[in-house]
Amino acid sequence: MSFLGSLLNKTANVSQFDERNGHRLAIAPDVRVSVHNDGMAVLDISTGRVFLCNRTGARIWQGVEDGLDADEISRQISRECDVSFHLVSRHTSSFLDEVERRGLVIRSGGRRA
Repeated sequence: MSFLGSLLNKTANVSQFDERNGHRLAIAPDVRVSVHNDGMAVLDISTGRVFLCNRTGARIWQGVEDGLDADEISRQISRECDVSFHLVSRHTSSFLDEVERRGLVIRSGGRRA
């Protein structure tokens, strides 16, 4: 299983700036999160779908909730885990792309995918 696959497995709006196109990312209004020791569960109440994230995915999600941009999230994780910023940045971007593709975050003023 890929790193991203291990972060997010299928089974209140907070924004994050997306520097690629000048929009903010926001947690979709129909999404609820339950954090636990091993990560978190994300429920999309509009579809009934549940997604599980490991601790790294939960850490990225928390950064979005805290209003941090992808670089700030990556810097924090890189420092905390003593991992290359560039590696963390690639995986953070992939994770954010995936949660957007799955409709768990939306672009400001945008619609869910």
